[in-house]
Amino acid sequence: MILPTLTFAVVLKAPGVTLITRNAFDTQAEEDLVDVFFDSTDGFAESVVFTRADGRTVTTSGIFDDNPLEMDLGQDAVVDGDTSVLMVRARSVVPAITSTDKVRIRGALYRVVSAPIRHGVAECRLVKV
Repeated sequence: MILPTLTFAVVLKAPGVTLITRNAFDTQAEEDLVDVFFDSTDGFAESVVFTRADGRTVTTSGIFDDNPLEMDLGQDAVVDGDTSVLMVRARSVVPAITSTDKVRIRGALYRVVSAPIRHGVAECRLVKV
């Protein structure tokens, strides 16, 4: 079986304007990968509950890393952080996650510091409340 290449198609629409699209294989491969990782039954994820600023709750699955971040600043200088990371499908929490949200994981409550979205995944930086 020959698989299509994992490349981006570049289409010129007008002088100076470039539209970059992904082929169907790229999109399907990303979806399949996300489905496996964010499966809380057989995958790597666990159930988490977001509490929005207006009091609404959203239950979804996410991959939680409660090991604090450590930054090496070089020359034997290391800064320990108290920020944990939770990765969730961006589309599973709509509207987008903000710094006014809180999330309950494993019974502990965390405040969202930031939640940049990359490739359909929100990488939430959390601080324990």
